[in-house]
Amino acid sequence: MNKPRTKEKALKSVKQKAKTIARFMNSPVGSQVIRMLEQEFPTGVGKDPYDTYYKLGSRDVIEYLNQLKRIGEKDEEIQPET
Repeated sequence: MNKPRTKEKALKSVKQKAKTIARFMNSPVGSQVIRMLEQEFPTGVGKDPYDTYYKLGSRDVIEYLNQLKRIGEKDEEIQPET
């Protein structure tokens, strides 16, 4: 995977990912997948530090997807599709 070389390329890459995730997560299947992930990987304090870090990592993935969804939805509102 190549890293974007400029801020503009990085922003464009994030927006493309965000639009794709927003379309997926706003579908019935996407909503179901997120619910399944949240059930499979509950958040909270673990029984030891390692379990806690595992739960935090799982939560971060779900939060990353939710943030991309919000960015994609926001971008769709600002720029209508052509």
